[in-house]
Amino acid sequence: ASVAAAYGFRVDHIPEAGAVFQTTAGWYGHVGIVMSVNADGSIVVREMNLDSRGIGTLTEGTIPASSVGSFNYIH
Repeated sequence: ASVAAAYGFRVDHIPEAGAVFQTTAGWYGHVGIVMSVNADGSIVVREMNLDSRGIGTLTEGTIPASSVGSFNYIH
């Protein structure tokens, strides 16, 4: 997020469709794309993961509204 901000991208804690969500959790951090923001404040995201199917598995899931504010969003 800090590098994106240095390049002039808006970085905040407000999700919107098309934004990149970013976290520093885990070994290297993680990013994904916000597909939509739901009426209840949760967000649908699409991301690449490492799971039992291997590296680069495309997944889609919902992040609950209670956790949405803990991510950075790059617009």
